[in-house]
Amino acid sequence: MQVEGSVNGNPCHLTVDTGAEKTLVRPDMLATTRIPDAPKRLCGVTGHCVQLKGPVDVSIGVGRAVERLPVYVADLDKPCLLGLDYLTQSKACVNLGRKLVRVRGQEVPLLPEVGCAEVVVAERVHLAPRTEARVRCRLSRAMRGSEGMVEPTENLRLADSVVFGWSLVQVGEELVMVLVANLSNEARKVPAWAKLATCEEVERPEETLGSAEVAVMRPLPDFLEDLGNRSAANLMEAQTEKVRHTLAQYVDVFRRGDMDLGRTGFVKHSINTGTRQEMQRIVNELAAQGVSERSDSPWSSAVVLVKKKDSTQCFCVDYRALNDVTARDSYPLPRIDDTLDALVGAKWFSTLDLKSGYRQVEMAVV
Repeated sequence: MQVEGSVNGNPCHLTVDTGAEKTLVRPDMLATTRIPDAPKRLCGVTGHCVQLKGPVDVSIGVGRAVERLPVYVADLDKPCLLGLDYLTQSKACVNLGRKLVRVRGQEVPLLPEVGCAEVVVAERVHLAPRTEARVRCRLSRAMRGSEGMVEPTENLRLADSVVFGWSLVQVGEELVMVLVANLSNEARKVPAWAKLATCEEVERPEETLGSAEVAVMRPLPDFLEDLGNRSAANLMEAQTEKVRHTLAQYVDVFRRGDMDLGRTGFVKHSINTGTRQEMQRIVNELAAQGVSERSDSPWSSAVVLVKKKDSTQCFCVDYRALNDVTARDSYPLPRIDDTLDALVGAKWFSTLDLKSGYRQVEMAVV
């Protein structure tokens, strides 16, 4: 039995279990991951046991009634299992005849039961390397709905590198087709009557696509007509209408032609240069010292940071392109004896050096 409800404000289906002493929740329904282990285990009829965690205080809502109580945490198939502790605290009463549960005087309808069946392979299957195939399977019981969600069993054991995923199938017939893939470089076999998965009926509204909606459905543009036909190749008429309706609804998502590139804003690519912040700091410092200024000159040159021996960064300008077009200014060095003769008669000697001569010599304006 299930009812619509919430755990800590998160909407979900709550399973009413009058045979459970304590209320259990699944870990993903809680915001925190730091939950202590409890000295208790949850054991099923098959003897398989699961370690419990907690207890933790949570708020469970059914209808307008919200109860705060300590619950245990366990890996469950369902989001939350309401035990006797919750039913007692909330003064809940289950009325199977009217298919409702009364919580604090408020009547909340039970959700319709969803059928479930096992999916077994109808005949032995040979899978070629690196291929996938649609495998004919049988359901262990007849199902009332028209569609079912097939999901792998918890302890699914197939040949190495053979995988099986979730799929939506038509359950109105005795046989269903599911997709199985062989990811290895060798052939694999799936034996007959192997249990692949479980199939659960899909709950759907009574009318997904009303007649009024069909009447105003826009025709597919020419550039989507081929996609619509290929997508509906193996579908029934009602499914084909749904596919075409979805394509018409999201027509702006598809490319109209070779020149229609389009773009997405869901993700944005960023390039981390690693040194941009340091470069910007040095540029701001040079501007503050009056060494550099903003310019739109065509003779701009790239800058690079070079790591020095003391691990600091040296700000360098790549002037190779400028040097390639600069006229050579060559002249001989002065004679050493002439330089020494110039010091004759001097008694005091000193040396002077610019702090940053490369940036302290003025540039001539051309």
